Amino acid sequence: MGNQSRGATYPSPNTQKRLTKKLTTMVPPVASTFAASFGRAVSDSLVPRVMAAARLTGYGKIAVAGGVAANSRIRADLERACAQAGAKLWLPPLALCGDNAAMIGSQGYYEYLAGHTAGWELNAKASLDIGRG
Repeated sequence: MGNQSRGATYPSPNTQKRLTKKLTTMVPPVASTFAASFGRAVSDSLVPRVMAAARLTGYGKIAVAGGVAANSRIRADLERACAQAGAKLWLPPLALCGDNAAMIGSQGYYEYLAGHTAGWELNAKASLDIGRG
């Protein structure tokens, strides 16, 4: 892992469903195969990285949240990997696995109503200190 970021963002199940629905209207027989392959590829990438980060940091505890925590393949693969590694896994109930984009959009709406806007030159910066601004 070296200097690579240990954090990762993956499409939420809602985004995956929208993409799959769009593909279904374009090429019906391919859509379900694409969705399954995409889900497998995401899990095959995410789970080993999570487990490697846990080993590198010495943590035996892993928490998963947000929309990605609602993905049944990722949940099952993480449960299996954590059981094999003897790591403790925390997964919220599915009802609490919200899509972060929906939460951010909601907050953006209220910020807009409050008159907190910015010009087109504003760009996203994930590492920006939350205390600034």
